[in-house]
This record gives sequence, structure tokens and C-alpha cells, in this order.
Amino acid sequence: MAGRELLTPRHMTSALAIAAQPLVPQTALVIGRNSEAESLLNDSPSAASWEILRAADNPSAFSLASTQRLGVVFTDREATAAEGIELLRALQLTQPAARVILLACNASVTEISSAIREHAYTMFARSCDAQALAEIFHLAATDLRWTDGIDLVSATREWIRARIRCDRDSADRWMQFFREWVADLPGGAGQPIGLAARELLDNAIEHGGQLDPRRFVECSVVRTSRMVACRIVDPGEGFQIGRVPHAAIDNPAADPARHVVYRQEHGMRPGGFGVLVARQSVDELLYNEKGNEALLVKYLSPA
Repeated sequence: MAGRELLTPRHMTSALAIAAQPLVPQTALVIGRNSEAESLLNDSPSAASWEILRAADNPSAFSLASTQRLGVVFTDREATAAEGIELLRALQLTQPAARVILLACNASVTEISSAIREHAYTMFARSCDAQALAEIFHLAATDLRWTDGIDLVSATREWIRARIRCDRDSADRWMQFFREWVADLPGGAGQPIGLAARELLDNAIEHGGQLDPRRFVECSVVRTSRMVACRIVDPGEGFQIGRVPHAAIDNPAADPARHVVYRQEHGMRPGGFGVLVARQSVDELLYNEKGNEALLVKYLSPA
């Protein structure tokens, strides 16, 4: 995951407001025979101070949730996505602040969209990488403003559109949904479009939204039989390629590291490769005239 930035004065008011909120209850509920979650909670240093509760199935979990205040819930890995979403809806009645991490086998893109709409914290719909799960757990354990971080505007099987708050935690959550939503694309196209989208989403949140949690970036993803496209719009003033000396995309061929020197001289953090990485990962990268709206296109190989 992307590194965190130091807070500037413009963000201090929001940071103080977040710090004043109650901490996440340090109780995690693991449902079913969930080896990934069990291993994470038993071995992770960040989970050492957490109380771990277990429930055999969804009815037992819902019963337990009526008496315990939960911070994080890992759903049953062996349950279907539909069963996990049903439990998610039920938990909203008694545990609206619980971070529910949905673990499901072979969820459809429609079910992934439903998980976003029903305010799952995030979802592992097809695979469950141990490192990714550990990162999401750490995020869930410290994210104090997650409930309004992702606003699903519209969703069909072919087209999903959402607004993401301009903070890195919300971006991390959204990209986990994004990766699962495109994971079944032919030819492994989901990986490069996900990489490119992540790079441009980070740029949009940091540079366009100024990491201001009062602002939002819009992200749309469209799937067809021939291509997948991602459109990202930020609330900033935009930019023009050819006029960004801090970015690798504008380095002259004779000086491929020019942007590194520029960033050092101007006290900027290391980086500047996002647009270049995005361009190399997809078939088309287009910007609008203002430069605050990007369109990524990846063409699909015939199935």
C-alpha cells in the first residue's frame, strides 16, 4: 500500500476531528472455519491486543453480535457471497460501525457491487492473499471515518460508478473492491488496469483533492466484451503533460532521472512515476483539456 503523508496545516482541523472520535472496539469476530483470518489474528503483532471471538456460522454470529460490540468481522470463507451479504445486512441493525470484511468464493461482479452498496468494509471475492488480508485488517483497525468513504452512485454488471473520499484509507478500500470487480477479465487484464487505476487514483486524491477528506474523486469502470475502461475525475485544477517537471512522464530521453532531482530540490517526497506506470500498463491513456479527468482503456483478448 502507498506510504502515508505528513499532515499539513490545511489538514490539521480534519485530523483533530478524527482523533476525537472513539477508537475501534478491539474485538474481532471470525466466522466458520476461516484459516486465513485465524492465522492472521494469531500471528500478527498488530492483533496481539485484540480479543478474538469465534462463531460457527452466520446465525451464531448474529446472536453473538447482539451482546458484543465488534470492531472487525471476518465472514465465513466457505459461505457464498449471497450469505455473506445477508449477514452484512443483518449486522447493520446491531453493529452499524463494525468493519465487515467479506470473504467469499467465486462472487459475481453483481455481488461485489452489492457488497459496496451494503457498506462492507471491503471484500475478497475470489482469492485471499495473506499479506493483503493483513493490510486490510490493519486498515480496518485504525480507520475511524470509513462509513462515508465510498459512495456507490450506480452499479450494473457492466458499469460501476463511485465517489471516493480524498484520503488514502478510502482509496485502499476502493481498490480492493476494484481488483475483485475486474479479476475475472480474460487474459489477466484485471491486473494491469488495476495497477494503472491505483496510480491515477493516488494522484487524483493527493494532487487533485489535496488529501482533503471533505473532497471526493469520482471513479467509473466499464466492462464490455472487447475492453475495460476506467474514468477518474478529481476536484482539482488539473495539469498538462509536458508541464510537470516533478513527474517521470516528462523526463527527456537524454535525462531519464530529471524529475528525481527536481523533487529533491523542491522538498517533495520520492515518487513521480504514477502517470508513466499507468501509461505503460494500459493501451490508451487520455486526459481531458483541463487535466483533471483521465480515461484508461485496456483492450481484451478474445476469450
